[in-house]
Amino acid sequence: MPKQIYSESEISKILQTAAKLQEQEAASGYAPGVTLEELQRIAAECGISEEALRMALVQPEQKSEESFLNLVETQERVFDGELDFDRLDEIVDALGPNVKLQFSQQLGRSMRARVTSGTVFGDMELSSRNGRTKLRFRQTPFVAYFAGLHGPLILSFVVGANMIARGLVWPGLIALIGLLTIGGFVFRMLAEGGKKKARKLMDVVATAIQNCINADVRQNLKGAVEPVEEVSDIANQLQ
Repeated sequence: MPKQIYSESEISKILQTAAKLQEQEAASGYAPGVTLEELQRIAAECGISEEALRMALVQPEQKSEESFLNLVETQERVFDGELDFDRLDEIVDALGPNVKLQFSQQLGRSMRARVTSGTVFGDMELSSRNGRTKLRFRQTPFVAYFAGLHGPLILSFVVGANMIARGLVWPGLIALIGLLTIGGFVFRMLAEGGKKKARKLMDVVATAIQNCINADVRQNLKGAVEPVEEVSDIANQLQ
């Protein structure tokens, strides 16, 4: 029986799906992301040379994936270290007063929040377990639709139907198509602007998360050194 061979694109999709399923099950021992050493081992097992992997690593980083006519964008970031959810206020402060976060669900070491800021509208997910923290944000064109397309869409049908009913068929069709074209252009422009702003916003969130993790690491290191200093003081007193 011939061996089953998978293409590179199939491998990527299969591994991503398996990782998402395992993350949803909150399997013990699972940590999102891979280290450089793990990536090198995977590449070697797939027959990819170290030089090719090195060249791929220095390419511009692609942190997002798009879907639905490139209007819905998902960003993912993975951090080395666990985020203390007691520090969420620091992340909110880093975003500033113009960004609204509505935390909707928290389950163990995972939580979700709705993020709104101008044309930015989406759902943010944070999970922190097994020494890693994962940030995921899904930007949707909800605001862009209502601000740019909804009005012209309704108006086009009203105006077009009214003109056609009065016997002005061609002018009615032209008005309908024209309003839809204008609305579609504005919608697309606002949607693209929302994606760009969402990327910058996630950069701010990522920096705030990394700062919180680093602060906890420094605090833990300081706590680990203090007992040694106390023992040293006791030894000096005994002498």
